[in-house]
Amino acid sequence: MKRLWLDLGDLGVFVRPAGAHDRWQDHGLGLLRTILENNNVETDLFSTRSIRSFDELGKYVAGYDVLVMNVRSYTYPFAYQAAKIFKRVNPRGIVITGGMHATVAPDEMETVAEFDHICQGPGENIIVDLVRDPRAFPRMITGVGAKSMSDWVLMDRTLWPNPNLADFPWPLEPECGWGPGPVATILTSRVCPWQCVFCNESSYIPNMGRKSVDQVIDELNFLDDKYGPIGSVVIHDSMFFQHPS
Repeated sequence: MKRLWLDLGDLGVFVRPAGAHDRWQDHGLGLLRTILENNNVETDLFSTRSIRSFDELGKYVAGYDVLVMNVRSYTYPFAYQAAKIFKRVNPRGIVITGGMHATVAPDEMETVAEFDHICQGPGENIIVDLVRDPRAFPRMITGVGAKSMSDWVLMDRTLWPNPNLADFPWPLEPECGWGPGPVATILTSRVCPWQCVFCNESSYIPNMGRKSVDQVIDELNFLDDKYGPIGSVVIHDSMFFQHPS
């Protein structure tokens, strides 16, 4: 079975000058592909950010049995177009979707006939079985996550798309105006512990334990030793200092 993981993002930002924020790598993709790799479930990789037009996508997705996409709300239009193109060139192919938009807007996801499987919630403890044998699952799937981010494997950043650009220090990331490059982006927590009425993130994403301080330091030291020297660090969550003690 041939499987393709499609990274979603603005068209062309990996082939022309673009802002660093449009080129952020997808930590969900990186984590889940690492888990698949560790369990001998192979996926090829392509990115919508490596093409200038959706007219180019068909030749890159042709011949695959399974398409996997991590769908955020702002990448939903890309997933929608990609699924239609995939089904056109692979009529018997299977499209697996998950991610934040599948979690917060499942009704909208369900209206897209090309989305064969829609996984709500975290995927780290279900991704292997789902990608290995998607036909064993219903269309709407409740994800299974780890109890704590400390249980996550160390993400292999070489499983991220490589833009092959002179100004992109892959598998680290380019400077973004907040500090010198190359940049190491990391996650230290998932789900804000507060319950503000305008968000209340914990109402639709299960709470989970944070990465330990030692785990964060070890990851940064590993990245610095293997790919560095690191110029600066960007923490992709807003609650890093919620427990200053």
